Amino acid sequence: MKTLTVFLLFSSIVFAQNITIGSGYQLGKQNESFGATISPEVYTFNKRKVILRLYAGYYLGNNWGYTDNLDSHSRYEFGFESKNTMVTGKMFFNYFSIGYNLQTNQFIDENDKQILDKKGMVYSFGVGTRLIAPFSVMAKYVWGIESGIRLIVEYDLF
Repeated sequence: MKTLTVFLLFSSIVFAQNITIGSGYQLGKQNESFGATISPEVYTFNKRKVILRLYAGYYLGNNWGYTDNLDSHSRYEFGFESKNTMVTGKMFFNYFSIGYNLQTNQFIDENDKQILDKKGMVYSFGVGTRLIAPFSVMAKYVWGIESGIRLIVEYDLF
């Protein structure tokens, strides 16, 4: 699954119409994290009211007071997403995604560090708005192996 997702992401960049980059903040059940994403558009239709694209992201964080023995975590995400303005109009859009998450957690147990790897599906939905021409802001709920609320700022490179 991981190899297929990476292959689809890199091969889609060749056919991508436009690329969007973003940064995000996620508040989860056990931690907070910051990250960056890149999303090449694969297909658009209905005068860009529906945008289908792939995405890849990297998030990094630590416990910041949530879980005592969690020292740090990092995760990679790969998947497919849809930005859709058909329901909410041109200024606002809704968002859906499905992806795969590869996560590494580092715990401290009695002065000994242990690493725990997790992987699995991650899903999200949310709403957003376009602030100024290339910038948009999004709030979405993420669930799967890493649940929480994520705030994203995106910049369109086209």
